[in-house]
Amino acid sequence: QVIVYNEQILLIEIIYRFFFFFQAEDGIRDFCLSRGLGDVYKRQSLLRKDLELLKQLIEMIFLRMLDVDDDIDDEWSRPPEGYSQDLDTDSDYANVRFGMNTIDRLIAAINYEIMLPILSLMVQQMLQQGHDWRYKHAALMALSQVGEYVENVDFIAPIVDVVTPFLLDQHPRLRYAACHCLGQIGDDMQPKFQEKYNSKCVPPLVQLMTDAIPRVQSHACAALTNIFEGSPQDYVIPYMNEALEKAFALIKDSISIVKENAMSCISAISESAKEAYISYYDISMPILFNILTTHDKKEYKQLRGQTIECITLMSYSVGIQHFAKYAKDVIQAMILIQTNSVEENDPLKSYLLSGWQRLCLLMGKEIVPYMEHIVPSLFKMAHGIFDQSQKVGILDEPELSKDELAEKKEKENVNTSATEEAEVALHMLSVFIDELGGDYSQFIEQTVELLLPMVNFSTNDEIRKTVAKCLPSLLRCFQKSNRDNKEIIIPQLAREFNKVLWTAVSTEFEAGVIIGQLEAIKENIEIAGRFLSQEEINSYYTEKIIEVLKDSEKRKQENEQFKQDDDVEDEELQVINSDNQKEDDLQETVTEICGALFATHKELTLLLVKLLYESFIQKSLQQDATRHLIKFGLYIVSEIVEHLGVDLIGEIWPQISQALLKSAVHQYSEIRQPAVYTLSLIHISE
Repeated sequence: QVIVYNEQILLIEIIYRFFFFFQAEDGIRDFCLSRGLGDVYKRQSLLRKDLELLKQLIEMIFLRMLDVDDDIDDEWSRPPEGYSQDLDTDSDYANVRFGMNTIDRLIAAINYEIMLPILSLMVQQMLQQGHDWRYKHAALMALSQVGEYVENVDFIAPIVDVVTPFLLDQHPRLRYAACHCLGQIGDDMQPKFQEKYNSKCVPPLVQLMTDAIPRVQSHACAALTNIFEGSPQDYVIPYMNEALEKAFALIKDSISIVKENAMSCISAISESAKEAYISYYDISMPILFNILTTHDKKEYKQLRGQTIECITLMSYSVGIQHFAKYAKDVIQAMILIQTNSVEENDPLKSYLLSGWQRLCLLMGKEIVPYMEHIVPSLFKMAHGIFDQSQKVGILDEPELSKDELAEKKEKENVNTSATEEAEVALHMLSVFIDELGGDYSQFIEQTVELLLPMVNFSTNDEIRKTVAKCLPSLLRCFQKSNRDNKEIIIPQLAREFNKVLWTAVSTEFEAGVIIGQLEAIKENIEIAGRFLSQEEINSYYTEKIIEVLKDSEKRKQENEQFKQDDDVEDEELQVINSDNQKEDDLQETVTEICGALFATHKELTLLLVKLLYESFIQKSLQQDATRHLIKFGLYIVSEIVEHLGVDLIGEIWPQISQALLKSAVHQYSEIRQPAVYTLSLIHISE
């Protein structure tokens, strides 16, 4: 370990010297930093022990952030229509962004308590460099990264005191950086930041909404958006009138980037102000509706999307009684945009999907008459999103083993614009299904066709979890409908859904996702009732349940072995313990599936009972059984007793009854409680 440690110190020192003493290209410099940081992430204790090395890395980061043009050109001050910072390839912005992201990763890897004193000292030194604005700019942008890691909002007071005066600085890049810093920290520390610092930060930011430089105006609006989004109602109302007046003026007469951020600012105010926004609602709607219907050129797609967001957010805040008179026009405008104006890679997609979700929550059953007009183009758009996201992921690779597929999923878990759009689309569908219930039933077949291929979507955890959650909701939707042959179709759907879910479980590696999939299986059983044959339970469900439990136990054992390694970091131990807790939760979810089967299929589940007893309950009765294993065994026994009764488990009842009596007087309450509960069930049944 000493040899490895010394080698890593030497490597970082070589990188440091190369970075400072050679006139390397930007790409090579970035490689040097990335290479040094790669070692930090692998062995975080290295820089915790050697703070000089940490300072060297931070120096390299700051030097990279200083590599920006000293001149402020018109394109920065007044970006062209349709400009998007996310797509900005300007080297100045890339250098600063690289530095900020690197500092963020360093704080996360090293520890805030170690990083902040060093970072603060270096920031103070840079702020004292009066001859060059770029030093102060880099310092302010670096400070914006610390809020995420600070728990005590009082610790931010010195930063707020340092940053706020720069809102009035003569240099526009420093006013911009101050807006960025306060906005980012306000976002990271909401609502405590707002409660303590709104009175100090918000008034000068509101004044910057009329700055002479459009880029600064835009960023002042963006900072206010972040701050207002996290503000309790009472901390927004004092600034509403002035901020809205300026925002509406910007929307009417400014460039697109300013209009976009002014629109977001209005959204944030309306969302936080809630019913207090009612007096501004009728003033807002004509202005916003004009933007929605007239700004139809390609460069205004982002603006139209944010207008949809603003209209639906403020309408949700004030309630259906105020939105009702605008509902028809808004819905028709959204349908027209959705039908005619959406391209393959289009920011409008996510805004439309989220907008429909809010309107559904706002209108409830009142949206049903519009559904036949909304759904065709909506499903067409959703199909395109899912097709695009599937190009990112691998849905089915039968040639891979379970372990190989799990490893592939773990490596490829990604978030792209396509997968993010797919998540938004899924949440939108979930809301429609849950809110409309039986009134959504005419779209069930289309929805099933859309969702089932996504159950085993390999490259995004959230998509797999959300799809699993939607399937029981579809069954409930059908159950509440007026459609014929429910007693035939619901079991058919439940059988099909659970087969797909069990297949997904068998190739899943993430315990949190497995829990969601298992919960869906359980709910489908509860909804469909007694729909499985003896053969299906014995040869399929029983096999899957035992397999899932054994795989979970195997993962826990591997985690325990990893904890014994000498060089395991504290953070790694926390992750392992968290993973083990997820496995415990997973095993409890499996017992709930067993309970659902016992409750609905009674005597058909006796083979499952026998195998559970032999594989798990017997082990929980042994003298050296862990607390978790005893508790897990009791959970299974509780489900058996509650739903099958003593008569159906006569052969194993003597052993189980003795275990229950013993556990009822156990020293730990977490074991006594399920034991006593199960004994009470026996008494009730008698």
